[in-house]
Amino acid sequence: MNMPRALLRVSMVVLFALLGCKDNGVIVDDRPPGIYGRAVNSAGGALDSVGIHYVFYTAANPVVLTGTIRYQLATPQIVTVTVWDPLGHLQDTLVDHQQQMAGNYWIMDDSSLTNGVYTWRVQAGDTATAGNFLIRDDDVGRIQTTQPLLFSGEDGTFVLSSSVLGIGMTIGGETIADSITIVACKPGYRTAVQTVRLEASRAVDKTVTLLPL
Repeated sequence: MNMPRALLRVSMVVLFALLGCKDNGVIVDDRPPGIYGRAVNSAGGALDSVGIHYVFYTAANPVVLTGTIRYQLATPQIVTVTVWDPLGHLQDTLVDHQQQMAGNYWIMDDSSLTNGVYTWRVQAGDTATAGNFLIRDDDVGRIQTTQPLLFSGEDGTFVLSSSVLGIGMTIGGETIADSITIVACKPGYRTAVQTVRLEASRAVDKTVTLLPL
């Protein structure tokens, strides 16, 4: 029995709404732009607790292993300085409720952070200021010695949104490009390294396969 054309068009619209519209493997839908990844083994089974790092790119691509924080106090103040990772988690407290004299201050955070866009916050009395610094290392072996940005879940999934990755942000004169390299590691498996190109309005689905040692 032939389906009326009007009903056929409605059915196709419903089908696309349910499945999303695919374009060269990229699903275009209402999810925030970024990478929606899944870590699997060679048989396609989900791998949980896979440590996820990434390498981002800029025009100059400088290696930056230490974050720099600068702030100024016009008067003596009780100061707290904290560092927050790209996911908004407290990573380090560099100054903890200390009395400081008026002057210019310069702090290096050398706590071996993984790659990413970090936020520093200075609370001086009733005044709070904030800024960002980048940590970038393209040595995969060295990256793996740092705490991963996040771990895959029980179903092997992980999400790196464009805002977390800092795509398009300019920090210290460096604008973060729309390509990154995912570095996925788990004891007993070879580290997987995979480059992904992002687009401003799209969510990219990416499967990362880890092979056993």
